[in-house]
Amino acid sequence: MFDWLFEGWLSVYLVLATAAVFLLFLLWTKRQRRYAYALGAVGVLAAGYWLLDVLVETDREEIARSVREIAAGIQQKDTEAIFRHVSDGFSLPSGMDKAALRRFADLFFSRVAIQKAVVWDFQFEDVSRRDRTAKVSFHVKIEGDLPGAADNVPFACEAVYRLDPDGRWRLGSFRLFHPTSNEEIPLHY
Repeated sequence: MFDWLFEGWLSVYLVLATAAVFLLFLLWTKRQRRYAYALGAVGVLAAGYWLLDVLVETDREEIARSVREIAAGIQQKDTEAIFRHVSDGFSLPSGMDKAALRRFADLFFSRVAIQKAVVWDFQFEDVSRRDRTAKVSFHVKIEGDLPGAADNVPFACEAVYRLDPDGRWRLGSFRLFHPTSNEEIPLHY
């Protein structure tokens, strides 16, 4: 509801910076103490806003961090790091559950050489604590020796996160899409 207050939006910083520049101009031209006080207040607001951004992790920020940590785990071929962020209730329409996904990841890592895995361009929809689900889309690129796939090509990913009983957001399911045909890429052994 008040995510703008905790996510460090650039637009909020721009409004505060614009106000500060305007007040600095008024202070310089009119030399009145009230503009100095107002400039100080804008500085305190900016510092407070920055502090809220740093100290409070919103649901969207937690999910984005989780996706980045999964990507880092893929890059390092560290299944423990990856599966800390996968819900026990994980399932794909193909019937793959968390245990099957882990077997798939172990097999995948044994067959490929990965140099880099990156994610970017997060788009959130329907982040709901009440429904305990969140939908997020992003791009993912894995660089390395990928059999049957173009190296260095960004794929689109649509993921559903679930709010687990411990209060942490974890991956509940996902779909990968081919970058040129936009067809879903099925996961199989």
